Amino acid sequence: MSNGCVTIVNDLPGGIRDMITDDVGFRLPMNAIDQYVQVVAALDQDRVKLATMQQNAWQRARHCYDVDLNANNYFKLFGQYQTLKRQARQKSSISLSRLDKPYFPNSVVKFIRKYT
Repeated sequence: MSNGCVTIVNDLPGGIRDMITDDVGFRLPMNAIDQYVQVVAALDQDRVKLATMQQNAWQRARHCYDVDLNANNYFKLFGQYQTLKRQARQKSSISLSRLDKPYFPNSVVKFIRKYT
């Protein structure tokens, strides 16, 4: 997209659906080779649509995915770590057996449980 390419990708769940919209590219089902061919052929026949989509893709990449802009946003986010971090979870008060201590080897614990 940053080079003005019209994106043709598999329609996978997740961020792809947010990034690749109808104005910048195409999301096609998995293993739909015929549909990929049809899209490329249609763009070859309609150069005005291709140029419009290329311009839209380039602008989207420039405005939304610019490394300088995103790097600054990440630095701001990291700077807010202390205010955004979650409270530590309280440890549960599950009482374990005397055998469930880290210093007892598992083989010994299994043997004791099997024969007692």
